[in-house]
Order: sequence, then structure tokens, then C-alpha cells
Amino acid sequence: MRKRHRLLITLAVMVEALVALAGTAQAGGGYVYGASCGQTITQDTKLTSDLHCTGDGLIIGASGITLDLGGKTLKGDSNDLGDIGIDNNGFDRVTIKNSTVSHFWGDNVHVENARYVKFLNLKLIDPGEGDGIEADNADHLLIKHVFAARNEDNFDIDVSNGVKILYATAKDSTSGQGFELEDNDRMTVRRSKAINNFEHGFRLNNVDRSLFVGNLALKNGTGEEG
Repeated sequence: MRKRHRLLITLAVMVEALVALAGTAQAGGGYVYGASCGQTITQDTKLTSDLHCTGDGLIIGASGITLDLGGKTLKGDSNDLGDIGIDNNGFDRVTIKNSTVSHFWGDNVHVENARYVKFLNLKLIDPGEGDGIEADNADHLLIKHVFAARNEDNFDIDVSNGVKILYATAKDSTSGQGFELEDNDRMTVRRSKAINNFEHGFRLNNVDRSLFVGNLALKNGTGEEG
């Protein structure tokens, strides 16, 4: 009887543990669906509708997460130089993908003091006064299949090592460069295009030990460097 009683207690404890684990997996796995303007994102999130914001768009607030914009549009109101579409200050291993981000006058996308961040399948358009992507101290940044147009600088990457820019397009910058690359080491820029930008297509300043392969610069304002 005692053995049977101990066995039943053991089974009950095991079932309780499995239920607890299942609850944890459900809480921690998958996406949270939907977000609102100005929200701080701290777990995997997927947009379910367009967002039209009168201030900041979305703020990254945790490392190791994915923000899947789900093909929706994140749009500012072209009214405040401080507004940023997606802002990541200090959070590593974040993936941001699948959207159009436009009309944020601060920058459409800003990343600073963060490593191994990925920007995938994005269109960054028309902030007016800001950049498409501004990255500072963003080591091992990956930019892939990103189209940026009519930004001040379409891509502004500074003080960041091990950056990869693959299949990106910079077009029609309003007053700056297609690709502004400064104080970077060990970059890879492959099969990317700079077309009809106000100043340089690719402007390189103090870029060392880097690889540029199969890129195109066409009809840019003051010539192409690098």
C-alpha cells in the first residue's frame, strides 16, 4: 500500500511538472500579435495591421527577439525631427523584418550599441530629414534585401565592425549619400546598388579590411568612392 501511495504521489508530481512546462512553453513560444505606436517590444511580435504614428513607432526593449512587421506599413507623420520608426539602443541579436517604414523624420530605423542585429526584407522611405538606417557601434549587423529611398542618407553605418550589407538598394537620397560608411572594419558589401543619390553612391571613410563585390553605382551626384 505504501509503495502504491508513493507511486501515485510521484506520478502526480510528474504530471504537475509537465503541466508547468507546457504552460511555460505556451507563454514563451510563438508570437505576440499586434502592437501600437510608441510600444516597447520585449518579446517576439508580429504586426497584424498598419500603424500610423504621430510620435515614435516601435522601441526595442529586449535582446534575442524578432519583430516581424508582417508586410504591414509603419508610418510617421513627417512632423518631428526626434521621431524614430524603429529604435534599438543596446539590445543584441534582434531581428527586424518584412515591412515598409516611412515618414519618420528622426530616422526610419536606428540601432546603436547593439550586436548581431538583422534587418531583413524592409523598405525604408521618405523620412525627409532622417536616414533610412542609422547604425552606430553596431558590430556584426546584417542588412539583407533592404530598399531605402528618399532618405537623407539611405544607409549611414558608423563605428561598426563585421557588418554585412547584401542585396541592398539605396536610391534618390535627398541631401546625402546612398551608403555612408565610416570608421568600419571587416565589412562585406555584396551585390548592392546605389542609384541617383544626391551625393556619393558609396562614400567610404576609414573603412579597413573590407570586401566589396558585385556592387553598382549609377547616376549619383558627386561621384562614387570605393
